[in-house]
Amino acid sequence: MNKCKECGQETGGAFNYCVSCGFYLKSNYEPRKERLLFFLFPLLVFICTVLLFAALGVKEAFYYGSILSGELIAAYVAGTFVFASLCWLFAVRSGVKGCFEASFLAFLVSVVMTFVVYIGLNIKYGGVPLLFPPDVIAKEKSNLFMILLLPSMFFTTAFVVAKYAVLGRLNTLNKRKKGLFLGLPLLIIFLCALSVGVFFAYGQFESKKTVMVQMLYNFGLVEKATEVAEKALIIKPDSYELLFLHGSITIDSDYKFRTLEEAIKSLEKAHQIFPDSLMINYYLSVAYSKNNDKEKALKYAHGAIDGRLDEPFVNNYIGSLYLKYDMPKEAVEAYKRAVSKSSDDAVLLNNLSFLLLELNESLPQALELAKRSVELLPNQIFNKDTLAWAYYKNGRYIEALEEINAIRDVVDESPEIHFHYIMILNSMSLLKNPIDLLNKLLADPEVILNKSLTNSIHLARDKINAESQHD
Repeated sequence: MNKCKECGQETGGAFNYCVSCGFYLKSNYEPRKERLLFFLFPLLVFICTVLLFAALGVKEAFYYGSILSGELIAAYVAGTFVFASLCWLFAVRSGVKGCFEASFLAFLVSVVMTFVVYIGLNIKYGGVPLLFPPDVIAKEKSNLFMILLLPSMFFTTAFVVAKYAVLGRLNTLNKRKKGLFLGLPLLIIFLCALSVGVFFAYGQFESKKTVMVQMLYNFGLVEKATEVAEKALIIKPDSYELLFLHGSITIDSDYKFRTLEEAIKSLEKAHQIFPDSLMINYYLSVAYSKNNDKEKALKYAHGAIDGRLDEPFVNNYIGSLYLKYDMPKEAVEAYKRAVSKSSDDAVLLNNLSFLLLELNESLPQALELAKRSVELLPNQIFNKDTLAWAYYKNGRYIEALEEINAIRDVVDESPEIHFHYIMILNSMSLLKNPIDLLNKLLADPEVILNKSLTNSIHLARDKINAESQHD
């Protein structure tokens, strides 16, 4: 009895294909080579991606190349997993050759569908979606990937499974019929790739340039994305979408390749053309905030919020802006509006809770908000600290000490956590001289730079002094 070179199972002499894995027994190819290729392909993708980024002049080519190649390799591995699961479900033995075919098809699908998703978003929103906040667009992009990528990956791997299922049971398929099993998914991938090529070759100038800029930026090619936007603006200088992308990319990349002034100039011009855009107003506010221009930062923040009082993203941002400019009452109102529309956002709940605690307002409500934040996002330092502080402010000192001790056991203390710890211990009469500890804390350089924390420590010290004198 002969053995199949692919799966090692014994085969009958009357068959051209292995009944276990569908391997063509008269083939003279060595499965070892395909096994090697199967395992080396991810490494090849990684090396090629990093080299491509380096050739395009990306300063952090290894970092950004690793991220993109990681996503592509994940699709490759996902194809293997789906294929192996289907083979197990239908009792099909395919060998390494089938795994490689399925994984490679999944890889091709992920590359093509990435382009299709970006083009689909552009077509759906008629360009760059400037009236919607980033979280909405991110969710839409994720949904498109789920709708397009996952079914396509399942479809292509299922065809490979079908190929080996049929070959393992029939011995009469000719070469042409066998080719259909891989030819059909490859044809669909080719047609999708062709449609992408047609879009970039013959699509509207502004549309294809905005898609190109967004893709380059999301792949880490920030400088290249900026250059493409600038070249496109020479041809179409009144494109508010390209102007917005140029300005927002500069701000998001922390002015690595262009200055803040250039970003503001592009965004101001975009605002003149499209003044009602949520995202243009938002980025202008961010830009002027970074430029320490309080008046214009608030002006454009209100422009973003105008008519959109139910938008959590905008209210969260304007709340943080009010805090920066020491306007806590206004910040509370903004956070409350945001929480009323997004009650499951742990960070937002934490921000509102901490602000109420700092203002000594609605302390029971602040405690409930902090509890809810920890429920939604457990084992996080920032909201556990807020919860401990909320317990303290509500006079529940034992629970406050338990929460703050849990934090101190896992991380080095920040000045703020240390301040809260001192106050909780003092409330339980466990410190001999809390004033000395607070004075040492005030000498910390990190505390000196934090005006809000410095004020809180001064107020706490004065209160303890007054209480000790009274006693």
